[in-house]
Amino acid sequence: MLNNHTLQSYEIESCIHGEITNFLVESKANVRSISNEIKLNSELGMSSLELARLVSVLDDKLEVDPFIELVPITSVRTIGDLVNAYKKAFYTN
Repeated sequence: MLNNHTLQSYEIESCIHGEITNFLVESKANVRSISNEIKLNSELGMSSLELARLVSVLDDKLEVDPFIELVPITSVRTIGDLVNAYKKAFYTN
């Protein structure tokens, strides 16, 4: 969907932040703002299943999956880790 042109780094980050904001609204989490330093599990309360759903949405939107070969999903602890995984996948392809 978004991959019809070369996305800039900030566009990738914005897309990921937007989807995490959607997650926060749906889960009624008490987080006022997001930053790349926030931990997905301990600070946002995101379970591994919720992370998998988020990754599925991001894969569809960005049309790239960084977790096939480039980045182990178990290394993703923060929003920044997630952003960097997608940037790596985007710029490696």
